Amino acid sequence: MNKSARARLPFSDASMAVRSEKHLRAATRAAGVALWSWNVDTDAITMDESAYDLWEVAKSEREITFEILSKNIHPADLERVRSAFAATRAIVGAYEIDFRILSGHDIRWISARGQGDDADNCRPDHVWDFPGRHPTQAGRGS
Repeated sequence: MNKSARARLPFSDASMAVRSEKHLRAATRAAGVALWSWNVDTDAITMDESAYDLWEVAKSEREITFEILSKNIHPADLERVRSAFAATRAIVGAYEIDFRILSGHDIRWISARGQGDDADNCRPDHVWDFPGRHPTQAGRGS
């Protein structure tokens, strides 16, 4: 792009990236979505702010693993979720699981959806939180 054409653009690439990131954060907050990414080789999990809040992990915690998050998974669901997450190590493609977590005295249903990526062994994930009810009931007002 020549200099004069670039001067007519209202935003730089950097400012567009910042605006896009702000819009993505606003949309995920409005939708009740938390985002995280799990490296299956290192077991390292990176999360957005909503995921820190959802999982009740201190924002100062920098070495997040499945074991840290599993402390909040409902005991009746823990082995099923542990098995499902272990199975995702071999999956390239979409995966999903619904399970409960304990949040104080509340039970929250989590609907986790993700996509396995063979290139970097990373499993980007997004989560919907349905406080107190199963995800299939969330749209029914029950």
